[in-house]
Amino acid sequence: MKPALEHIFQAQCAPDFRGHLKSSPSLRLTRYSVGLVTVLTILLASCGGSGGSQQTQQQQGQPFTVSPLLQAPLLMPGNSVQVPIGVVQFPGTSGTVNIKISGPSGITVTPNSLLVTAYASQPTVTLAAANPLASGTYTYTVTSTDGNMTTSSIIVASVVQPPPSPSPLQANILYSFGTQEGHPGGPLVADSAGNLYGVAGLEIYKLSNSNGAWQESVLYTFTQVDTGPLPWGSLVIDAAGNLYGVTTNGGSTNPNCGPPGCGMVYELSPSAAGWQLTVLYNFLGGADGSEPGAGLVLDKAGNIYGTTENGGYSNGPCFGACGTVFTLTPSPSGWMHTVIYEFQGLTQGFMPNSTLVWDQQGNLYGTTQGGGYESSSLGGNATCDGGCGTVFELSNSGGAWQGQTIYSFAGLGTDGVDPRGVVIDLAGNLYGVTNLGGFSSLQCGGSIGNVFELSPAGTSWNISQLYYFLGCNLGSQPWNLILDDAGNLYGTAGAGLSACSNGGCGVVFKLAENAQQWGITEVDDFPGGAGGEGPDYVTLVSGKLYGVSGGGGASNMGTVFEITP
Repeated sequence: MKPALEHIFQAQCAPDFRGHLKSSPSLRLTRYSVGLVTVLTILLASCGGSGGSQQTQQQQGQPFTVSPLLQAPLLMPGNSVQVPIGVVQFPGTSGTVNIKISGPSGITVTPNSLLVTAYASQPTVTLAAANPLASGTYTYTVTSTDGNMTTSSIIVASVVQPPPSPSPLQANILYSFGTQEGHPGGPLVADSAGNLYGVAGLEIYKLSNSNGAWQESVLYTFTQVDTGPLPWGSLVIDAAGNLYGVTTNGGSTNPNCGPPGCGMVYELSPSAAGWQLTVLYNFLGGADGSEPGAGLVLDKAGNIYGTTENGGYSNGPCFGACGTVFTLTPSPSGWMHTVIYEFQGLTQGFMPNSTLVWDQQGNLYGTTQGGGYESSSLGGNATCDGGCGTVFELSNSGGAWQGQTIYSFAGLGTDGVDPRGVVIDLAGNLYGVTNLGGFSSLQCGGSIGNVFELSPAGTSWNISQLYYFLGCNLGSQPWNLILDDAGNLYGTAGAGLSACSNGGCGVVFKLAENAQQWGITEVDDFPGGAGGEGPDYVTLVSGKLYGVSGGGGASNMGTVFEITP
């Protein structure tokens, strides 16, 4: 696939938790530092020595530096945006700094020459795009000098055409969660009869359709909200109708995890006396892992596979160890737990954050929230502290599992930050979203996410950017992605037309390919209130989309909705 548009820049990034579903205690994003506005910081000091030398690259110990632009602004033809430029001189220094901005025509920079004398100031420049103007990236050089030394950086502006208006979708609210239940904590799964199952608060629930009316029933309720198990993530259902799931805490209590517990895997089985819960495994928080928050998958033999965000390899750079992939295998004496892969941080990733997916050869794929591309010996990254995330593959050879990172995200530029799982087509191509990355719409709060494709090419993988979200009413920070049989993609994102407390009530979108170009062809803007707010996950069942929203509904605790594409 050809990318719709590519642009490269460096940025600090901040997570955005849309709705209540993102507030899981297992999702810790403190490794990101906040950068909500575009700031070009120029650190100035007396150079010393004989002066007059020109520096084009930052060197260690260099007293005069120019840091990269934090976020690349998004422009449409005829529009303009203001970009702050932060100028800072080291303590004890003084002097005038001459800043000049030069680059191609098409975008006018006003002013393009600045004289700065203050110790710390933040002048702004205006980038104004001509109309018409071709889509692409426009790179401008920012040169600054104090008379002793000269250094430079760049501003990269991205230009896109206004997208065509997508056809509207309409969500039908099937159920509103109440205060006794809590917010939904994962996507829906369906059985062969079309019944829907999920988790909300401390409950495992079922929704059944009888003569066009949906009825909710509680299958099981966990107890002790403060110290007991918290069900989370995706359930999985076997051919006999048994449900399997995880709790992010509860189970074994030991010094590794404290009183809340390390999490557990459970089975919920129907019987004549009602649904019966069986704990299959209690995590201990050491080498076996802890916080299994993403959900589970089954293989054809009925073995269970999942991930833990913590635990496992403890000699790396990860606080609380780097996370694991595990399997549970049934045996006459009970379920046997085995760690089949330990993440080790850095380029191998850490903190797996998605439900695994299978390919036709029996390989497993998933994403990590941290790790990946390194730009320093400490494993850091120029745009993400600790790495921007990875996509990984696990392959079984002779009974031994081997893991490899098939893609490392490098930053908020072309490939994005914080991947949120992948889906796979019959040809083995992977599709996913990054919650951050892509364009930066300064009017809409910064970096806003993209949709990508990873295609196998021999022993390597090629990435293509299928769609960049445009922010504000055009959607931002996608969270979930699914694939239908025709190759269309559906997902959820923030922002949207309706006004909610977080800048938009969220959208459900359809992404389709036409003449090798991907675009959003259908969208449902959630209205907030009783109509739902913050759609989090969607699932395809018999050609219809079923999903949950983290907010809105009768009690503002979230909803279950249905959409007919």
